[in-house]
Amino acid sequence: MRAFDVASLHEMEGNEIDGRVRLDVRQRFGIKAFGTSAVRSIDGGVVIREHDETGFRIGQSGQEELYVVVAGRATFTVDGEQVDAPSGTVVFVRDPAATRSAVAEEPGTTVLAIGGRAGEAFLPLPPEATAAFQAFNRGEYERSIELYEKLLAEHLPGNAAVLFNIACAEALLGRTDAAIERLAAAVQADERAREAARTDSDLDSLGADPRFAELIR
Repeated sequence: MRAFDVASLHEMEGNEIDGRVRLDVRQRFGIKAFGTSAVRSIDGGVVIREHDETGFRIGQSGQEELYVVVAGRATFTVDGEQVDAPSGTVVFVRDPAATRSAVAEEPGTTVLAIGGRAGEAFLPLPPEATAAFQAFNRGEYERSIELYEKLLAEHLPGNAAVLFNIACAEALLGRTDAAIERLAAAVQADERAREAARTDSDLDSLGADPRFAELIR
């Protein structure tokens, strides 16, 4: 392997979700020291979905994030404050609890995101994590379960967020018993799964089951 590599974000292929193309920069280069990805808007609209970095997730939470608008123009909203961000703008969100989002004002707007948790080594996720996420978003729930099970067996044993995602896929497939079993394991591993289950629409099919009511109580 040579000492460096070069690629163009404008030419890099990615996974299209909701009018956006997610470019997995970290996996493209095999980066292990920090998290990084890019999102390209196709026709404008949401380019960075609203989120914070304190929540329940497979990867590291509590990250600082740096956003760089490398093409087009975006409007960021950070804790309710709007920021006009033409190409070349850098937005640094130091507080993991701050909500952040961005809307592309022009087709093709591309935002590079770099993140990490202060004082901690970055924990790179294996390729199965991205593949499982992509399969889920394509509605390929059986495939996503297969990949998430592989994550549990080989990389992240007992990970609550992986168990939770499997529960969501099982619920969407109408397999109530399997969904309840995985959700119970997720709650046992991390109490935050209980709160997430209260509002996740992927679990709506479980609403009438008394076992679900008990889990989210």
